[in-house]
Amino acid sequence: EEEEEEEEEEEEEEEEEEEEEEEEEEEEEEEEEDEEEGYVAVRRPHHQTKEANDGTEKMGGRDTDW
Repeated sequence: EEEEEEEEEEEEEEEEEEEEEEEEEEEEEEEEEDEEEGYVAVRRPHHQTKEANDGTEKMGGRDTDW
């Protein structure tokens, strides 16, 4: 049973990483489009936005329930 749980956790982590990579790629594409149109993209450092295990996002030390 423990092995199954570990495998599930690993799979979830991999899925989360893939989702994050996809989001980053989308953001980069949007930024490139914005730059072409003359907008300046504002980048937010990754450490500034952290998703907690309970599904809330922590931004600048504040919990926001979205």
